[in-house]
This record gives sequence, C-alpha cells and structure tokens, in this order.
Amino acid sequence: MRIIERFFYLCLMPVFVTALTQPLAAQNKPGALVPAAELEAFARSAAWLKFFQVKKSGKSPIESPYFFISDTGSADLLAELKAELAEFSNPKSTRTFGLQKSVAACAYPARKQLIEQYLKIELPSPACPDLKYWLERMHANRASIVFAGPYGGNPASVLGHTFLRLYSDERIGARHDLLSYAVGFLANSTPGDSRALYMVRGLTGQYPGHFEIEPLYVKIGLYNNSESRDLWEQSLNLTSDEVNFLELYLWELNFNSIIPYYFADENCSYRLLSLVEAVRPQLNLIAKLSPVVLPADTVRVLISEKVAENAPRYRASVLRKIDMRVQGMSAAQTKQFVELQNDVGAIGVANDAVVLDALMDYWSYRNYRAEINLTAAENDILEATYTRRSALAAISTPINDSEIKDHFGLSPTYVGHHTSSVELRAGRDGQSKVGTEELRYRMGTHSLVDAPGGYDGVGQIEYLGFDILKANQSGGEKQSGLYGSIAPSEVTMWRALLVEAKSIEPLQSIDFKPSWSAHVDFEGRGPQSGLNLSGGFGSGFDLISSRESLQKRVLPISVARAFLLPTVATHIAVASAREHQLALGLDSGLYIQSARISAKVEFEPLWSLAEFTSDVLIEGSYHFRADNDLKVIFSNHLTQIGYKLFF
Repeated sequence: MRIIERFFYLCLMPVFVTALTQPLAAQNKPGALVPAAELEAFARSAAWLKFFQVKKSGKSPIESPYFFISDTGSADLLAELKAELAEFSNPKSTRTFGLQKSVAACAYPARKQLIEQYLKIELPSPACPDLKYWLERMHANRASIVFAGPYGGNPASVLGHTFLRLYSDERIGARHDLLSYAVGFLANSTPGDSRALYMVRGLTGQYPGHFEIEPLYVKIGLYNNSESRDLWEQSLNLTSDEVNFLELYLWELNFNSIIPYYFADENCSYRLLSLVEAVRPQLNLIAKLSPVVLPADTVRVLISEKVAENAPRYRASVLRKIDMRVQGMSAAQTKQFVELQNDVGAIGVANDAVVLDALMDYWSYRNYRAEINLTAAENDILEATYTRRSALAAISTPINDSEIKDHFGLSPTYVGHHTSSVELRAGRDGQSKVGTEELRYRMGTHSLVDAPGGYDGVGQIEYLGFDILKANQSGGEKQSGLYGSIAPSEVTMWRALLVEAKSIEPLQSIDFKPSWSAHVDFEGRGPQSGLNLSGGFGSGFDLISSRESLQKRVLPISVARAFLLPTVATHIAVASAREHQLALGLDSGLYIQSARISAKVEFEPLWSLAEFTSDVLIEGSYHFRADNDLKVIFSNHLTQIGYKLFF
C-alpha cells in the first residue's frame, strides 16, 4: 500500500497539479479568455475610435508607425486591439515600442488602462520609471482651456488660439500658476516656404502636426508679454481620474504621434476637442463644429455642452497693464513717462514711483517684443530704470487683473457675436429710381460697425463670402450705385469676397503700429467683371483717448476713432486684363462703437489716368439682441435698410 501511495505522489500528483493550475495560468493571458464578439464590439466602440481619433473613414489620421503595434493598426483597429492585448498580456515579452523604446505597457499606458476598464480585465503592470517621473512632473488633477485673444495690428488674430492648461489643486493661486503645464497642437512648417506656399500647404494638410507640452510660463511669455494678448481661461469639469487618463494619453501622443495639420478645420482647436472626447467618449463635440473650425467656436462648444464652466478667468497682457497705469497718471506724470523712455540721464534723478513702475512694465514689453535683443542704448535705459526704481523706498501698487477687465469693459471673443453672418438689405437708388435687394454672406466676419463686445481693438476682418445685388426695375440712365454703375441691362450683379481687412491703430498708442487695409474680391457685372485689389497704409487717431471721459457722455462709447489711409487700387477686367490701371486714393473716415449702437462715416476719393471717382459710405447698426443687428446704409445715391444675423 505504501508503495502505491508513493507512486501516486511521485508520478501522478504532478499531472493533477498541472491540470488544476492550467486555468490559473490562462488567467494571466486575458486575451485568450475575451470572446471574439466582445473584442469586435469594443473595437467599434466610441471609446476605442475616439482614442485613435477616427472619423467616418474608419482610418486613424495618426500617421506615425510608432503609435501602433500592428502593421495594419491605423486602418484595422480590431487587429490593433488584438496585437495590443497579446503584448500587454505577456510579461516576458522583450519587444520595445515607441520612440521611448520601452515595453508596450510603458509606451502605451493610456490604451492599456482603456482596455482594462472596458474589457474588465487586469493586465500585468511592469515598472515604468520614465513614465512615473513624467507624471510626477506633470502632477495634475485639473484641466482648463485657455483662449488667447486678439492683439493690435493684426485683425486676423481675432480668430484667436487655444491651448489646454493642466494643473493640480496644490498649485492654484498666483504663486503656483506658472508651474503648471500648457498643451497645444502645432504645425511643423518648412523653413523657407513663401507665404503663398505656406497657405497652400497648410490648407491641404501637408504640414505634420504634433502635440507640445511645455511650462505655462512659456505660453505667458509668448502671448501675454511678447504679443501682448489677453488670456481667458475656462475651467473644464473633468474629474481627477479623467485628467489622469488625459496625462497618459498625452504621454502616448507627445512621443509617438504625427497628425496632418489643416489650417481650416483639423487644426489646433480641433485636436484639443479630440483630446476631451477621448477622455470622455460620450461627448460629441466635434460634430457640433462648423466646416471651418475657429478657436472661439471650440470654446463656445465646450461651454454649450457644459464641459467648460461659464466663468472665465482673465489674465491681462503687459500692454494692457501699461495702459491701466498710464490712464491713472496725471498729465505731468504722463509727460514724464514719455520723456524718460529716451533719456537715460533723467532716469537717474526720477523720484516718481508710479512713473517708474509703468516704465518697468514698458521695457519688459519692449524686451519681449525684441526677443531679448534690444539695442545697446535701449538696454542702458532698461537697466537704469530698474536700478533707479530699486533705490526708491515706495512700494509698488499691484494691478489687479479683474480691475483691468472691469475698467476697459473687456470680454473674450467667444462671448461676442458669432463669426459667420448672413445679411439681407433692401433699398433704392435716389437718382436712377431703381429699387434693389441684396443678400450678403460671410464665413468669417467682424466689421467696424458690428457689436464690439469681445472684439476689443480688432478692427475689421471679413473673409470668404459673396454679395448678390438685384435691381427690381429697368429704365433710366446709367447711374452710380453700390457696385459702381447700375445700368438698365445690369439687372443682377454679384461679387465673391476673398478678404477685407482693416487695422486702425491710434497714433496715441503706447506701442504705436501703422494702420493698414487690404481688399480682394471678384465682381461680376457684365463686360466689366473682374478682380478688385486694393491696399492702404496710414494711421488712426482716438478723438477722446480716455475711456472714462467717454463714459461720462450721453452714450457709453467704447471707441471713437478717425483714420486716414492713402491707398492703391486696381480693377483687372476679365475682358481686357492687360488694360487695367492703378488708382490712387485716400480712405478716410470716423467710426464709433458702443454696446448698442455702432456707426461709421467713410469717404474715399480715387484718382486714375482715366477718371476721378469718389465713394461715400455712411453705415449704422443697432445691436438689439445677441447676434442680431438692424442696419441703415447710405452709399453714394443708394439708401438701404438691412438685417444681419450672426451664426
């Protein structure tokens, strides 16, 4: 009997042990236990598709092979899922992935977590020291989206720019803000590309894009200081777990992804929304965007979908702070502030701390603008200013961002009127007695008579649109009208607008920039159909420079500015393109803006070798509701009333 027992323990027991432990070993290979149908369902789920940023095509736009384990992973997400599951399940695998050349679990921690969460399995977790160090540096459990507003001299900057800010509860407040991190999506343009080639390649996705993570103080230096753009920050209601997943996702994207950058749609703001969708797959933010994706519109979507809190935090630009300081000065202090900008000797005996504080901000701004490359004379003045201020015992008065926002009545662009617009006009030509109807459309728009809220200092930028003007009756002599001449045979006229931009910068500005204008359109009016080009260069002038003095008047006017722009214009007719002539003009006018009423008076005489013409335009808008304007227009002999809807 003992011999049989010994035989059992020595020979048969290993067989039983192997049989009994086989299911336990299989549990370490969860890929073998997940039903095929479950894998297929997960590969088609919103969570998996949005992780790889897949749209209707079914193919991931991420082009880098470092982002995938399967050779066909970008086009076959089921094959990618199976390859990843097999790799994550094998703790003995020595294969390395990504630019980091690490094991799969360390190269792709976000998708590993995603697989575990949705398939309800537990995968081996090897040590990942590089990832651990990176996460400790990021140290975030909260997120927000930051909108960089427009800046003077560039009306196109009204389109704005967005980036994400990642931070922790431990780093909230002025002392720790700059220690957080900014996340953006950037295009890698080719050095030496001309502007025309840059636009063509950018619009057709020929530049590779990548996610960039850098300290927030770098973004502050660029936008707040160098470009003097106000920043508006909206908190996102992502949970700490969602922010932690976002960090893991960015680890994968930052090191391993290349995605084509399209200026018009799949741009920086579009990719930021794709990050939020990947973190919270039940959201459908991108589907709510228009064909042309503008940064302001993406913030609007986040607010409307209640992902972003509707209470922005404002960070004033350095130039805005200088304006605030100067507006609080007396006339004598303002004069001294201007004089000390060019007199290093006088700085040594200056005793007014208010003036010196403003000068320090001024030279900080100039230094950023010059990319820390001031001239020797400017550096001497900068150093003398700081040295003299340090010798005074007076304590500087801090400038509160909220006070600046309230003083200037500022708000972000995305709470102002929407960017696209359609306008209906009806009118009558006073000389020819011709009634007219007109339809106007703009894909992007802000004019000098649109509601100024959120568009502080923008000027005018209208692009990609068309106008159709129809005359209701014929008869009479050929007369001057909105599009030039209205003749009996010209029943319907049209024009396609490429761009109309106007930057009106006041001569009194602390950092004066020249004013300019640019216009390109193609108009159809019989044999005179052709391309119109014009451009101007000059200056603006604030009639009353202090906002406070304006507010004491009857209307709470935010802007009252005159402008004078010498211009050059030409019309290239299709029928005789070689016979076009240049014309010299003088675009002059005045515009005022307030919360409810905006108006413009513009006069432009044009001289050419063939003729002299002059255009007079008086236009007024009543902003009776958000995104709704009633308009009155007098143009030469044409009188019109209109309704403009922004959307």
